[in-house]
Amino acid sequence: MMDDRVFCIDFGSGFTKVGLRAIPSRDSALLNLPGQQGGGVEFCLPSAVMAEQRDIGQHYEFGYDALGYRTDNRYQLFTNWKGWAFEAGQDQPAGLEAMLQSADFAALAGRYQVSLGQVKSLQYLVEYSRGLVGAGPVSPESLRVRRAKVLADKFFRFLREFTLKAAERLDPPLPNAHDIPVVLAVPAFAPEAELPNHPGVQLLTRALAAAGWPLRQPSAVISEPLANAIGVLTGGCNSLRTTKASKNHPSVTRIDLAKMFGRGPILTAMKDGKFYPLYRALIVDVGAFTTDVAVVELPTHELVDYPAAGIRIRQQSVALGVRNLDEQILAVLPGGQRTYMQTQATARDWEDFRPQVYTDGKPFKTIEVVVGTKAEQPAIKSALGEFGRSVASRVSEFCGDLQPANMQELILTGGGNYIPAVRTAIEAAVALPGSPIVRVSSPTRKTGITDAVARQLDTEAVRGGTALGGASIYFEPKYW
Repeated sequence: MMDDRVFCIDFGSGFTKVGLRAIPSRDSALLNLPGQQGGGVEFCLPSAVMAEQRDIGQHYEFGYDALGYRTDNRYQLFTNWKGWAFEAGQDQPAGLEAMLQSADFAALAGRYQVSLGQVKSLQYLVEYSRGLVGAGPVSPESLRVRRAKVLADKFFRFLREFTLKAAERLDPPLPNAHDIPVVLAVPAFAPEAELPNHPGVQLLTRALAAAGWPLRQPSAVISEPLANAIGVLTGGCNSLRTTKASKNHPSVTRIDLAKMFGRGPILTAMKDGKFYPLYRALIVDVGAFTTDVAVVELPTHELVDYPAAGIRIRQQSVALGVRNLDEQILAVLPGGQRTYMQTQATARDWEDFRPQVYTDGKPFKTIEVVVGTKAEQPAIKSALGEFGRSVASRVSEFCGDLQPANMQELILTGGGNYIPAVRTAIEAAVALPGSPIVRVSSPTRKTGITDAVARQLDTEAVRGGTALGGASIYFEPKYW
């Protein structure tokens, strides 16, 4: 059974977005979540959780209310904990190894100005010693996985209440919003049909169900690269077309692919299908936890005939994101600056730090310290370039065996693509076979690809494409 209404949760490591399809023929929309704006965007809710130990038990704060805290003797702030859920099912270190790999130990090392190289050497020494003494196997479930279970349960309960309050403010009102099923966008760490069985996905969907979310059937998950591709290419457009009844065939309502996808280079290709028989889009989303890559190929002459198999999509998620860049930047900062960012900076400070240092190339100034001064800029620039090349290398590997296409465009989304070094590296590395790339859509008006038109995406497309796409009527087979 499929549903005409659906919520899509794009549970990001940094920010969570919620998309809604209220009726089949109405465009998908992002819910504007009440409260302060996350990252300057009203539909972005920070995925942060703060836990405070009190005499009567633990007290939790979520989202915006958690951003002003930092971990100390009283509070524990959890950000970027999404990745912990996807360690489920893997053998994980425990005891001393777990401590040496923890964020708490990294913060302690920074406080005493212990270099990253020394920490790595200590981790290696302990691992080597385990082998020498014939120690037993590591724990099947790490502390981080156990924490992820608790955090997911608490966060999704909070998110449900938050979402239903946002739904109450819609115009027109959304009746019985509590009955609307939910689909969760997750990294493509497995083929689409196998994703529901991934241990990390099961951890999250169990938490959703326990929090009271009705899960969409038959599957409550969708891959992030695929959802983002559909969201960006359609702009959230949902369109249906009713065929005329004939003597031998009844009237049927089907997806109107031409309307949903008919924009930009796709529209040009559709108008001259003989000259442009194959349209291709490469969509690269660089997030906090993963880089999601999707290639969408549309045989333009078939778009009017509703062939689901005619649209070819391949996708991949790799655990490489801005959180890895954070670690690289910390490693090149002098001891005092690194210690401040590890032990004194709040999550809100980090949200200010990244655009200033990574995007604008400026120092981050607080009352206590200036991080990223002129003396550090060469090392920071080098780290940014190294991260950008790492992302670009994964994208190039993914595209290595593509066949030529006649109309091609490159689409760059996600918070990581606000960083010039990342966009530049991807554009320099991408070499799609066939006709040249005709358009580059990204968070900026500029592109380094010769003769390509630069198109600046709006914030909804850059940050909200996955939530929009996951709520698309495209994923309801009864309309094909």
